[in-house]
Amino acid sequence: MVKFIIGALTTAFVIIGCSTQNKPQTVVGIKGEKATTAATKKTDAAKKTSATAPTAASVLCKNGAEERKLSIATQNNGCQLSYIKSNGTNVIASAISGTEYCETVSKRVQSKLTEAGYTCQ
Repeated sequence: MVKFIIGALTTAFVIIGCSTQNKPQTVVGIKGEKATTAATKKTDAAKKTSATAPTAASVLCKNGAEERKLSIATQNNGCQLSYIKSNGTNVIASAISGTEYCETVSKRVQSKLTEAGYTCQ
């Protein structure tokens, strides 16, 4: 009899365990509309913001045939400042939130390039 009860409980746990899957949960809000769970929202938000998008904050500095370019791109909620010259691109600044830091560093680099004889536009 004990073996039968243990067998029945084991079978019940296996059936219950196998029947629950990782299904997206929905919550009904106050007005009756469905809302996804916080995990689904975070996943969707990460997909939307994971790409790096260039902004209008791009500056070209020239000194004769030499060119330097400073380009700020938004990334997630922050920014990334790239310094581009003939031998490649380097990321010289980045921030997790906002673009103010990248703009500040860009202005500082522009100032140094101007002191070195470059004209920035």
